[in-house]
Amino acid sequence: MEYSIQTRVIEIVSEAAKLQNIDFLLIGAYARNLFLMNNPAVPIPRWTYDVDVACQVRNWEEYHALVQVLIEKYGFRRDSSNKHRLLFEKEDMPLDIIPFGGVENSNGEIFWPPNFDTCLNVRGFKAALHSADEMSIGRTMVKIIKPPLFALLKLISYLDDNSRTKDLKDFCFVANNYFDITDADARVYANAGPDADILEKEDFDYIVAGAELIGRDCVSIDKQLSSETAALILAYNESDKLTIALSQACALSPANSKKIISGLLDEIIRNS
Repeated sequence: MEYSIQTRVIEIVSEAAKLQNIDFLLIGAYARNLFLMNNPAVPIPRWTYDVDVACQVRNWEEYHALVQVLIEKYGFRRDSSNKHRLLFEKEDMPLDIIPFGGVENSNGEIFWPPNFDTCLNVRGFKAALHSADEMSIGRTMVKIIKPPLFALLKLISYLDDNSRTKDLKDFCFVANNYFDITDADARVYANAGPDADILEKEDFDYIVAGAELIGRDCVSIDKQLSSETAALILAYNESDKLTIALSQACALSPANSKKIISGLLDEIIRNS
């Protein structure tokens, strides 16, 4: 892997987090692309310049202490337009660093001090950390969100903020390529493969089947998170709002969009 400014930023965050005894993982499009680099059959849709990390903290004091270390020891600067973003070196390399854990409420929301007027949804971040894959990046080992939770959290993000249509595109990309991302040879195509029944479904479609496998995998990772997310999707999509949004964002027919959402939900509900 080429040594880049992103690699340097990840090394620094890892070092600073260890100093503060804070656990973190990579989330977002950069994490997705790093995972896909080990899957050459999948074309990387877009490279991203910024790095997104989520850090588990007990309180806001722990989070601010980590941010302060990054500023004072490693030369990061605050971004005045974004409360969770730091900038690095003359390139203004963005680092989005989002806290979760002890700072979130029962709905998985955090409200940014001191005025608590900025809200972010971090539902599912705990499950993502506890189930994360690990990858060597530069001179450090880093936890990275698993693809099925990446996809599910993208839907949660869109439901929280309907302006984030790129989250729908990211979900759609993972579903469309899930047979290559996961071990489909062993799971689907092998004799007596545990998910071979996917191929038997009427009007088989790869992106629908990918959404179904995502649903199964999310349940195996965290049944409660999956069930709660399914309930949120069902409530939001009562009048096909998500169906229409996914269709428009990803250039899908409304019928195909409906099958994708139904496939995900059916597998979550059936396996929960």
